Amino acid sequence: MIRIFLQVSVSMDPMKCILFDIDGTLIHSHTHHNQFYRETIQEILGLDPKTIPWESFTNITDDGVVRDVYLHHFQEVIEEDRFLKFKKTFTEKIQRSIEEDPSLYPEISGAGRFLDSLEEKNIPFGIITGSWLIPAREKTKNARIDIEKYPISTSEDAPDRNGIILETLKKLKSLHSIEEFSEVIYFGDGLWDWRASRELGLKFIGINSMGNDLLKKNGVPTVFQDYLEKDKIFREIGIV
Repeated sequence: MIRIFLQVSVSMDPMKCILFDIDGTLIHSHTHHNQFYRETIQEILGLDPKTIPWESFTNITDDGVVRDVYLHHFQEVIEEDRFLKFKKTFTEKIQRSIEEDPSLYPEISGAGRFLDSLEEKNIPFGIITGSWLIPAREKTKNARIDIEKYPISTSEDAPDRNGIILETLKKLKSLHSIEEFSEVIYFGDGLWDWRASRELGLKFIGINSMGNDLLKKNGVPTVFQDYLEKDKIFREIGIV
Protein backbone atom coordinates (compact mmCIF):
# COMPACT_ATOMS: atom_id res chain seq x y z
CA MET A 1 0.00 0.00 0.00
CA ILE A 2 2.81 2.42 0.89
CA ARG A 3 4.64 1.58 -2.31
CA ILE A 4 1.55 2.32 -4.42
CA PHE A 5 1.02 5.64 -2.63
CA LEU A 6 4.61 6.69 -3.25
CA GLN A 7 4.41 5.84 -6.94
CA VAL A 8 1.24 7.87 -7.34
CA SER A 9 2.79 10.78 -5.46
CA VAL A 10 5.82 10.82 -7.75
CA SER A 11 3.77 10.60 -10.94
CA MET A 12 1.48 13.43 -9.82
CA ASP A 13 4.38 15.79 -9.11
CA PRO A 14 4.99 17.68 -12.40
CA MET A 15 8.66 18.08 -13.18
CA LYS A 16 10.13 19.93 -16.13
CA CYS A 17 13.60 19.34 -17.48
CA ILE A 18 15.85 21.42 -19.66
CA LEU A 19 18.35 20.40 -22.33
CA PHE A 20 21.20 22.55 -23.63
CA ASP A 21 23.17 22.24 -26.82
CA ILE A 22 26.81 23.36 -26.43
CA ASP A 23 28.24 24.95 -29.58
CA GLY A 24 26.58 28.29 -30.20
CA THR A 25 24.23 27.75 -27.27
CA LEU A 26 26.50 27.71 -24.22
CA ILE A 27 29.77 28.80 -25.86
CA HIS A 28 30.93 30.76 -28.91
CA SER A 29 32.66 28.09 -30.97
CA HIS A 30 31.13 27.66 -34.43
CA THR A 31 33.73 29.64 -36.38
CA HIS A 32 36.79 27.68 -35.24
CA HIS A 33 34.97 24.35 -34.91
CA ASN A 34 33.76 24.54 -38.52
CA GLN A 35 37.14 25.73 -39.77
CA PHE A 36 38.99 22.82 -38.16
CA TYR A 37 36.38 20.30 -39.28
CA ARG A 38 36.69 21.44 -42.90
CA GLU A 39 40.49 21.37 -42.68
CA THR A 40 40.31 17.80 -41.41
CA ILE A 41 37.95 16.83 -44.25
CA GLN A 42 40.59 18.04 -46.69
CA GLU A 43 43.57 16.51 -44.89
CA ILE A 44 42.15 13.07 -44.08
CA LEU A 45 39.53 12.52 -46.79
CA GLY A 46 41.30 14.46 -49.54
CA LEU A 47 38.14 16.40 -50.40
CA ASP A 48 37.78 20.10 -51.12
CA PRO A 49 35.30 21.45 -48.54
CA LYS A 50 34.06 24.00 -51.10
CA THR A 51 32.69 21.21 -53.30
CA ILE A 52 30.77 19.45 -50.52
CA PRO A 53 26.96 19.92 -50.51
CA TRP A 54 26.82 20.52 -46.76
CA GLU A 55 23.13 21.46 -46.80
CA SER A 56 22.18 18.00 -48.10
CA PHE A 57 23.30 16.19 -44.95
CA THR A 58 20.83 15.66 -42.13
CA ASN A 59 22.97 14.08 -39.38
CA ILE A 60 24.50 17.36 -38.19
CA THR A 61 26.95 15.89 -35.69
CA ASP A 62 30.72 15.45 -35.74
CA ASP A 63 30.20 11.72 -36.14
CA GLY A 64 27.36 11.89 -38.64
CA VAL A 65 28.76 14.48 -41.04
CA VAL A 66 32.08 12.78 -41.74
CA ARG A 67 30.33 9.45 -42.29
CA ASP A 68 27.75 11.03 -44.61
CA VAL A 69 30.35 13.05 -46.53
CA TYR A 70 32.46 9.94 -47.09
CA LEU A 71 29.48 7.85 -48.18
CA HIS A 72 28.27 10.60 -50.53
CA HIS A 73 31.63 11.02 -52.28
CA PHE A 74 33.03 7.49 -52.25
CA GLN A 75 29.80 5.46 -52.27
CA GLU A 76 31.01 3.31 -49.40
CA VAL A 77 31.17 3.37 -45.61
CA ILE A 78 34.27 5.03 -44.17
CA GLU A 79 36.86 2.56 -42.86
CA GLU A 80 37.18 2.55 -39.08
CA ASP A 81 40.91 3.37 -39.18
CA ARG A 82 40.30 6.41 -41.37
CA PHE A 83 37.38 7.51 -39.20
CA LEU A 84 39.48 7.28 -36.02
CA LYS A 85 42.30 9.20 -37.71
CA PHE A 86 39.81 11.92 -38.67
CA LYS A 87 38.50 12.11 -35.11
CA LYS A 88 42.01 12.25 -33.63
CA THR A 89 43.20 14.92 -36.08
CA PHE A 90 40.16 17.12 -35.47
CA THR A 91 40.45 16.76 -31.69
CA GLU A 92 44.13 17.71 -31.80
CA LYS A 93 43.29 20.84 -33.80
CA ILE A 94 40.82 21.92 -31.12
CA GLN A 95 43.32 21.21 -28.34
CA ARG A 96 46.14 23.03 -30.13
CA SER A 97 43.95 26.07 -30.78
CA ILE A 98 43.32 26.42 -27.04
CA GLU A 99 47.02 26.05 -26.23
CA GLU A 100 47.79 28.83 -28.71
CA ASP A 101 44.92 31.09 -27.65
CA PRO A 102 43.29 30.31 -24.27
CA SER A 103 40.68 33.04 -24.88
CA LEU A 104 38.93 30.98 -27.55
CA TYR A 105 35.48 29.48 -26.96
CA PRO A 106 34.11 31.93 -24.36
CA GLU A 107 30.70 31.38 -22.85
CA ILE A 108 27.57 32.89 -24.32
CA SER A 109 26.99 35.82 -21.97
CA GLY A 110 25.34 34.65 -18.76
CA ALA A 111 25.31 30.95 -19.66
CA GLY A 112 27.29 29.72 -16.66
CA ARG A 113 25.27 31.79 -14.22
CA PHE A 114 22.05 30.54 -15.80
CA LEU A 115 23.09 26.93 -15.23
CA ASP A 116 24.00 27.78 -11.63
CA SER A 117 20.53 29.27 -11.14
CA LEU A 118 18.90 26.09 -12.42
CA GLU A 119 20.93 24.08 -9.92
CA GLU A 120 19.88 26.42 -7.12
CA LYS A 121 16.25 25.95 -8.12
CA ASN A 122 16.69 22.15 -8.32
CA ILE A 123 15.55 22.09 -11.95
CA PRO A 124 16.69 18.94 -13.77
CA PHE A 125 18.83 19.72 -16.80
CA GLY A 126 21.32 18.01 -19.05
CA ILE A 127 23.64 18.57 -21.99
CA ILE A 128 23.34 17.32 -25.55
CA THR A 129 25.93 17.96 -28.22
CA GLY A 130 26.66 16.88 -31.75
CA SER A 131 30.33 17.21 -30.87
CA TRP A 132 32.55 14.38 -29.67
CA LEU A 133 33.15 14.36 -25.92
CA ILE A 134 36.84 15.32 -25.78
CA PRO A 135 36.53 18.34 -28.12
CA ALA A 136 33.39 19.41 -26.23
CA ARG A 137 35.22 19.15 -22.91
CA GLU A 138 38.18 21.14 -24.22
CA LYS A 139 36.01 23.89 -25.71
CA THR A 140 33.99 24.42 -22.52
CA LYS A 141 37.02 24.69 -20.23
CA ASN A 142 37.54 28.39 -20.94
CA ALA A 143 33.87 29.09 -20.21
CA ARG A 144 34.33 27.25 -16.91
CA ILE A 145 31.34 25.05 -17.64
CA ASP A 146 32.00 21.53 -16.40
CA ILE A 147 29.78 19.66 -18.86
CA GLU A 148 30.54 16.25 -17.34
CA LYS A 149 29.10 17.41 -14.05
CA TYR A 150 25.66 17.01 -15.66
CA PRO A 151 23.94 14.21 -17.59
CA ILE A 152 25.42 14.51 -21.07
CA SER A 153 25.21 12.71 -24.39
CA THR A 154 27.44 13.32 -27.40
CA SER A 155 27.98 12.28 -30.98
CA GLU A 156 29.52 9.08 -29.62
CA ASP A 157 26.23 8.05 -27.98
CA ALA A 158 23.91 8.20 -31.00
CA PRO A 159 24.26 8.76 -34.76
CA ASP A 160 21.85 11.70 -34.97
CA ARG A 161 20.70 14.65 -32.88
CA ASN A 162 17.33 13.12 -32.00
CA GLY A 163 19.07 10.05 -30.64
CA ILE A 164 21.50 12.17 -28.63
CA ILE A 165 18.59 14.08 -27.09
CA LEU A 166 16.81 10.85 -26.17
CA GLU A 167 19.98 9.49 -24.55
CA THR A 168 20.29 12.51 -22.24
CA LEU A 169 16.58 12.32 -21.43
CA LYS A 170 17.03 8.67 -20.48
CA LYS A 171 19.87 9.62 -18.12
CA LEU A 172 17.83 12.43 -16.57
CA LYS A 173 14.82 10.17 -16.01
CA SER A 174 17.02 7.60 -14.32
CA LEU A 175 18.77 10.23 -12.18
CA HIS A 176 15.48 11.73 -11.00
CA SER A 177 13.57 8.43 -10.81
CA ILE A 178 10.80 9.66 -13.08
CA GLU A 179 9.02 7.96 -15.97
CA GLU A 180 8.17 11.12 -17.91
CA PHE A 181 8.83 14.83 -17.45
CA SER A 182 5.84 17.16 -17.62
CA GLU A 183 7.70 19.26 -20.20
CA VAL A 184 11.08 19.13 -21.90
CA ILE A 185 12.60 22.47 -22.90
CA TYR A 186 15.46 22.52 -25.38
CA PHE A 187 17.87 25.45 -25.77
CA GLY A 188 19.65 25.48 -29.12
CA ASP A 189 21.06 27.79 -31.78
CA GLY A 190 20.79 25.83 -35.04
CA LEU A 191 18.01 24.99 -37.44
CA TRP A 192 18.84 21.33 -36.76
CA ASP A 193 18.06 21.98 -33.08
CA TRP A 194 14.74 23.55 -34.05
CA ARG A 195 13.92 20.61 -36.33
CA ALA A 196 14.81 18.04 -33.66
CA SER A 197 12.67 19.80 -31.07
CA ARG A 198 9.64 19.74 -33.37
CA GLU A 199 10.15 16.09 -34.27
CA LEU A 200 10.37 15.11 -30.59
CA GLY A 201 7.64 17.46 -29.34
CA LEU A 202 9.90 19.63 -27.18
CA LYS A 203 9.50 23.31 -26.32
CA PHE A 204 12.29 25.16 -28.10
CA ILE A 205 14.15 28.27 -26.95
CA GLY A 206 16.48 29.72 -29.57
CA ILE A 207 19.81 31.37 -28.78
CA ASN A 208 20.82 33.84 -31.50
CA SER A 209 24.52 33.78 -30.62
CA MET A 210 25.62 34.41 -34.22
CA GLY A 211 23.49 37.55 -34.38
CA ASN A 212 22.05 36.59 -37.77
CA ASP A 213 18.38 36.17 -36.74
CA LEU A 214 18.34 32.87 -38.67
CA LEU A 215 16.05 31.21 -36.14
CA LYS A 216 13.50 34.04 -36.19
CA LYS A 217 13.54 34.06 -39.99
CA ASN A 218 12.70 30.35 -39.95
CA GLY A 219 9.75 30.65 -37.62
CA VAL A 220 11.20 30.06 -34.16
CA PRO A 221 8.80 31.94 -31.87
CA THR A 222 11.08 32.49 -28.87
CA VAL A 223 14.68 33.62 -29.33
CA PHE A 224 17.16 35.27 -26.94
CA GLN A 225 20.59 36.71 -27.76
CA ASP A 226 22.13 35.27 -24.60
CA TYR A 227 21.25 34.50 -20.98
CA LEU A 228 21.60 37.96 -19.46
CA GLU A 229 17.83 38.42 -19.23
CA LYS A 230 17.68 35.50 -16.84
CA ASP A 231 14.39 36.36 -15.18
CA LYS A 232 12.71 36.93 -18.54
CA ILE A 233 13.88 33.51 -19.75
CA PHE A 234 12.60 31.88 -16.56
CA ARG A 235 9.20 33.47 -17.07
CA GLU A 236 9.14 32.25 -20.67
CA ILE A 237 9.75 28.65 -19.63
CA GLY A 238 7.44 28.83 -16.63
CA ILE A 239 10.01 28.65 -13.85
CA VAL A 240 9.86 30.98 -10.87
